[in-house]
Amino acid sequence: MKGKNASPSEEIIRKTLVGLLEDFQEHAAVVLRAQQDVKLAGAGNDRFDEAVAELDAACTALAVTVPAILRELDRLDEIPADD
Repeated sequence: MKGKNASPSEEIIRKTLVGLLEDFQEHAAVVLRAQQDVKLAGAGNDRFDEAVAELDAACTALAVTVPAILRELDRLDEIPADD
């Protein structure tokens, strides 16, 4: 944020970023859990297959979340600084 008092657009972007970062954290946690399951499970068993499915879903969600975070950061950079 550029100044002490956030503009309405900065506040909207901040709230959006908070939500997106929470989503990112949730998806990243799934990736880490799936990583452990993939390491511990033998290929072809149910635990391995479930971990791969969870990993696929989390990566798909991250493929949407990460660009959205970057867009919001770009929007934040476009707000003129208060001098």
